[in-house]
Amino acid sequence: MDEDYAAAGKWSKTAHGYRVEVSLPLALLHEALGPQKTYLFEILASDADEKKRQETLLGNKGSLDFWDEYPPSVEEYNRVRAGN
Repeated sequence: MDEDYAAAGKWSKTAHGYRVEVSLPLALLHEALGPQKTYLFEILASDADEKKRQETLLGNKGSLDFWDEYPPSVEEYNRVRAGN
């Protein structure tokens, strides 16, 4: 995208690890993708307490599907999953 993308996120430590929340402005993303219907993303967070030393790297991968109709018909679902 040519313009700044206003994604936002925050993280917090929990008793069981980390909680990461990310907010994506989907309208701008959908416009930028054009005919593409599936957007793949990966989020990584590095825990580097000491300079130049990474203690932990955590991440997650996911995807977003943009449907022309909702709920998607079987044809729409298969078309998006096929990448057409």
